[in-house]
Amino acid sequence: MSLLEIDDLNTAVSLHGEPLDPSDDGIDTLIRSILSCRRISRGFVEERFLERLSEAKLQNIFRALVRRPALESLKCCGLRDRSFTALVKAIRQSPHPPPLTRLWIIGLALAPTFSSTGSTSSTTGLELLIEALSNVPTLQAVNLLLIAPEGYTIESSVNVEFRSNEGILWEVGAFDHYSAVMIPRCFRYNSDRWTNIKVSGVDVSGVAIHAISDILASLDPSRSALDRMEIRLDACNQQAVRRIANVLAQQQDHRGLKELSLQVEENLQSSVPIMASISEMLVTNSCLEWLQLSRSLFHDQSACCLARCLTQNQTLKVLDLTYETPAGRHPVTEDKGYKALLEMLKVNQIVEVIPTYDLDHDSPVFDQIEYYLKLNESGVRRVQLSVNTHYEEFLELLESEGDDLDCVFYLLSKNPSLFRRMQAGP
Repeated sequence: MSLLEIDDLNTAVSLHGEPLDPSDDGIDTLIRSILSCRRISRGFVEERFLERLSEAKLQNIFRALVRRPALESLKCCGLRDRSFTALVKAIRQSPHPPPLTRLWIIGLALAPTFSSTGSTSSTTGLELLIEALSNVPTLQAVNLLLIAPEGYTIESSVNVEFRSNEGILWEVGAFDHYSAVMIPRCFRYNSDRWTNIKVSGVDVSGVAIHAISDILASLDPSRSALDRMEIRLDACNQQAVRRIANVLAQQQDHRGLKELSLQVEENLQSSVPIMASISEMLVTNSCLEWLQLSRSLFHDQSACCLARCLTQNQTLKVLDLTYETPAGRHPVTEDKGYKALLEMLKVNQIVEVIPTYDLDHDSPVFDQIEYYLKLNESGVRRVQLSVNTHYEEFLELLESEGDDLDCVFYLLSKNPSLFRRMQAGP
C-alpha cells in the first residue's frame, strides 16, 4: 500500500510504502496536497515509494517538498540514481535556498558509470549536491551515507564525521576509492570551521585514511580551525597510517592538530610498524599536545619507540590510553618499556602524563616516573634562572611551589648559588 501521510498539524509529511502506480492520476493530487501544506517542517521519502515514477514526476515531488517555506529536516532512505538526481535538481533549482537545518540521505547506492578509460565514478551527482548545499546557510547537519550497489565487492566501510564548535555536523559514509573522494569535498564545504574529524569503521583498503591525509596536507594553517582527529577502526591499512603520520610530521610551529586519538585493534606484529610511524612523526611534529592510543598499540616495543622519539619532541604533554583492554594484549614491562620511558623523562621536560597501568605502583621506577611527571606538570624544569636572577624573584618562585616539596627541592638543588644568595639576604 502506498502512503502519503501528513500529520494533524500539517507539519510532517511521509512518503513510504508500496510503489506508486505511474498511471495513477492520484500522483498529481499527492503533489497538490504537499503544495497546500505550507507549515510542513519535516519530510520523509522512501525510494520504494518512488521507484516506478517518471523523472518528471520525481522532479515534481521533490520540488514540492524542497520548496516548503518551513521545511527544516528532510530524510531520504535508499535513494537510487533517478530519485537522487531529482532531489539534487530540486535543491539546485529552488528560487530561494531551502530553510533546511538537517538533511539525511541514508543508504544511497549509486550505480558506477564508466569513462572512456574504463574507470568508474559515481560522484558527479554528489558533487552537485555538495555545491547546492553550500548555498543553504541554515544547514546544521548532513548525513550522507553511501552503500555499495548490489554485487559490488568492498574492503572498507567507514563513517567520517566533521564537527564545528558551532554545532555543525556532517557525516559521510564511504566504501571505496570513488565514494571516498567525497570525504575531502565535504570537508571543503566548511573547511575553515571544522574543528574535529572522526573516522570509524573498517578501512582495510585505506581509502578513508588516504582521504584524510589529503585533507591534512591541503590545510591552510592561517585559516584552519581543525585541532582534533579521532581514528577508530576495527581494521586498517598500515601504509595509509604511515601516510597520515608523514603528513602530521610536517605540521610545525603550533599550526596543526593539537589532539590525535588512534584506536585500532591490531595484534603485536601488525601494531609495531603502525607505532613506528606514529613515534617517528613525533620527532618533527611541533603541534600535537595530546595523543591517545588503543591499548593494543601500547606494549614494550612501542613504549621504547615512543621513548626514543619523545626525547626530541617539545610539545606533547599527554600520552593517554583508551579504557578497553583487548584479549591477548602484551603489557608494558618495568624492565624494558617503562625503563625506556623513565630515561626519556629525564630528558623531556614537557610530557606530563603517561599511562602506568601495567606498572607496580610500589616500585621505584613508578616513583621516579611520577616524580618527573609532577615536575613537568608544574613547569619548574622549564623555569629559566641564571646567576643574575634576583634572590627575591627566586624566593617568590619557591613560595609559589611551597605546597610541593619535590618541586621546592628540585629548584634548590638546581640553583645552589641562588639559594646561598637568598640566605645571605640583600
